[in-house]
Amino acid sequence: MAFKLPELPYAVNSLEPHFDEKTMSIHHGKHHNGYTNKLNAAIAGTRLEKLSIEDILAKAGKHGAGVRNNGGGFYNHSLFWKILSPKGGGKPSSRSKLGRAFNRAFKTYDDFKTQFAAAAGTRFGSGWAWLCVNRSGSLFITSTPNQDNPLMDVAEKKGTPILGLDVWEHAYYLKYQNKRPDYVQAFFKLINWEQVAANYDAAVAKKSTSIRTTSTKNSTRMKSTAKKATAKKATAKKATAKKAKAKKATAKKTTAKKTVAKKKTTAKKSTAKKATTRKPAAKKTTAKKSTAKKATTRKPAAKKTTAKKSTAKKTTTRKPAAKKTTAKKSTAKKATTRKAAAKKTTAKKSTAKKATTRKTAAKKTTAKKSTAKKATTRKTAAKKTTAKKSTAKKATAKKVTKRKPAAKKTTAKKSTAKKATAKKVTKRKPAAKKTTAKKSTAKKATAKKVTKKKPVAKKKATTRKPARKKVSLRKSAAKKK
Repeated sequence: MAFKLPELPYAVNSLEPHFDEKTMSIHHGKHHNGYTNKLNAAIAGTRLEKLSIEDILAKAGKHGAGVRNNGGGFYNHSLFWKILSPKGGGKPSSRSKLGRAFNRAFKTYDDFKTQFAAAAGTRFGSGWAWLCVNRSGSLFITSTPNQDNPLMDVAEKKGTPILGLDVWEHAYYLKYQNKRPDYVQAFFKLINWEQVAANYDAAVAKKSTSIRTTSTKNSTRMKSTAKKATAKKATAKKATAKKAKAKKATAKKTTAKKTVAKKKTTAKKSTAKKATTRKPAAKKTTAKKSTAKKATTRKPAAKKTTAKKSTAKKTTTRKPAAKKTTAKKSTAKKATTRKAAAKKTTAKKSTAKKATTRKTAAKKTTAKKSTAKKATTRKTAAKKTTAKKSTAKKATAKKVTKRKPAAKKTTAKKSTAKKATAKKVTKRKPAAKKTTAKKSTAKKATAKKVTKKKPVAKKKATTRKPARKKVSLRKSAAKKK
């Protein structure tokens, strides 16, 4: 809103002889009007247009020099015209609130006058002298430079002014020139104490209302802050509850995942343990089977070795060689079985190998038995032939002794018979040689696999041949006789 220049509550010349008419007309019509117009121009189009002059001055230092100076000039002169009166002067009533406050603040009225005159006279340059009310309702005197006042935020002492004196030169120079103290003393004769008391009451009421409003505002603020705090606490509690629920849910999920993972790991470990435990058991069973099979295979081998030993004792001096061969066979079999166990072959392979070894062992034993039987049959046949030959020799010798005259005939028959037998013997010799050759090849094959029986076979062949030659020589000698 635009501020208006207030009219004077009295005539322009009604304050004479203290304030002259010309000074009042210039002061009100020119200076005060100029501050009003400039203030309106400064606040035009701003949010300050909607504010009161008191609210504008409360933050004058933030609104700039134009608002500060012109706003102060408008407010200060408006208050100045009101507290002047042609019937003014005297002192405030002691019955009024102002009087009681005045007596509390100043010992006497003269004391007030001296303090106020000092404030107005000592203000350097232009300014104002003030009687103000503070927040507690007590009075105090102060002064401000230029167009400042105690309502502004830039004032040294803040309060509500209820009385003010303009000490600018345009307010007194036409009449008093440079005599400011005379101008101040003339001012005391024009003070309207009734208006000052009304200003005091209004200021105290405003302050009480402001205090109440501030208290109510503070209480409402406190309540709002308390509500906000409770709302924040409630939201914080809800947020914490949600976070706790989320944490619990995540913790449950993590624990469930961990339990599942543990179960999986334990299952894997158990399967691994079972596999590891089964492998040694399988190994043990295979080892037991192999040992049992070895034992079963060893028993017939032992029997065979005993049979071989018995036959060797009966035939020739093969006992030490047979022992060596059996020892070598046992050691060789142990080595082969140990190698098979070290290789950790499967049960099927071991059984197949054992079957093959059994077959080969059976073949070897049958070959050995057949060779042993052949040797025994040959020995028995040789013994029988030698016995027959010896009996035949004895019979022929007896016949020769008894039949000496018929000896020639018998000798001729015997010679023919001997020739026939000799032919038979000569025919039998290559067969014997073939059999001996077959025996020698069989013995060599067996000797390579089992033992070395070649020298023994040679000795037998060499020793047997001269005995047959001796028999034939004896037969020929007998025939000759």
